[in-house]
Amino acid sequence: MEPEKTIADLEKTHKLCVKCNCYISRSDFYYHESSKDKLRSYCKNCDHKSSALRNRADPDRAIKDKARFSTEQGRADKLSQVKRYHEKYPERYKARQELNRAIRNGIIIQKPCKVCGFCITEAHHDDYSKPLDVIWLCKKHHAERHRKY
Repeated sequence: MEPEKTIADLEKTHKLCVKCNCYISRSDFYYHESSKDKLRSYCKNCDHKSSALRNRADPDRAIKDKARFSTEQGRADKLSQVKRYHEKYPERYKARQELNRAIRNGIIIQKPCKVCGFCITEAHHDDYSKPLDVIWLCKKHHAERHRKY
């Protein structure tokens, strides 16, 4: 039987991401000159999710979005778009609301991806009439599942 690994053993090959609070392979962190271990404090996946990375990659888009949504008309357009989506798919909206409420109240706990074990996941509903019956998938496997069906 293999001895149990300690946190110290894990930290030799993995690092704790401060955003998602998961131990992730050191290769999944960007290089950062001024940090003690020469790696950023959050993983590449969390970095991609941050708007700062998107803004650096396409500053014009960030400026346009900020200008558009800072106007009264821009906010009204966005709200109208969201309302139309909720009206078109009321069962999805209600299922997501109920799931989010259950997560917020601690009834449901987000789990790692069922396929690969990655800790940043999204809830997938196979049946919107069962809002708390979800499969936890990472963004990649969630997209693959939707492409299959």
